[in-house]
Amino acid sequence: MRACGVLAPAGPEAHKSVRWCLANVDDAELGEAASQLESLRTARNKADYDLSFGGFVQSANARVHVQRSVEVATIVKRARLEDVSSKMRAYATSINLPVKG
Repeated sequence: MRACGVLAPAGPEAHKSVRWCLANVDDAELGEAASQLESLRTARNKADYDLSFGGFVQSANARVHVQRSVEVATIVKRARLEDVSSKMRAYATSINLPVKG
């Protein structure tokens, strides 16, 4: 987002903003990355607040979540900024996120 000139808010709202911006640039891979981020966030919230959730107890399960986060990072890194920058900036502006330049 920062490379596109979009500034995410600090704190918990940053997670939502990143997901929304990725999901709304009309790019299938970035949309999938947004979906995966939502899934990872849900799993993390369960681990933090649901004491009966055992999703991270076994190392194999934790590895799956780590691998998913690596896949998301890879998708985002290979995105062509010139293809999505204007769409991300327009979407960010529509939800009142600060945009540089």
